[in-house]
Amino acid sequence: MKQATSCNQMVEAIQQHVHDEFRVQEHDDLCMIVTPMLYPDNSRICIYFEATDSRHFMLTDHGEASDYAFVNGVPRHVVHDQAVDTIHRFKLLDIGGDELALQMERSEVTQGIFTLTQAIQDISYLVYRRSPVSTP
Repeated sequence: MKQATSCNQMVEAIQQHVHDEFRVQEHDDLCMIVTPMLYPDNSRICIYFEATDSRHFMLTDHGEASDYAFVNGVPRHVVHDQAVDTIHRFKLLDIGGDELALQMERSEVTQGIFTLTQAIQDISYLVYRRSPVSTP
C-alpha cells in the first residue's frame, strides 16, 4: 500500500509540473501552446492549433522550425529536404512549404502535441549539423 501512495504522489507531482509548464495563449485567430520543450537556443517551442470541425484539431508550427534553421545558417534546400523527410517519417500532413502540421481527433491531441514537438526538434536540430561559416 505504501508503494501505491508513493506512486500516486509522483503522478500528482508530474501532473502539476506539466500543468505549470504548458501555457495556452490566443494568437491571431488561433490558440498557441507554449511548450516547455526548447529550440537549440533555449527558446520555447510553440504549437498553434484550431478546431477543424467538432471532432478534429489541426496542429501546426506555422513553418517556425524551418525558419529557425534557415535564419541560423542552414541552407534553405537542406531545410526543405529535411522537412520533406520529417513529414513522411512522422506521418504529418503535407500542406505545402516547410510547415509541419498534424490533424487528429480531440482525444489524440496530447499525443499530437508530442509528435509535432519531436518533428519540430528534428528540423531545428539541423543547426548542429550546419557547415561552419568561414570569414575572409
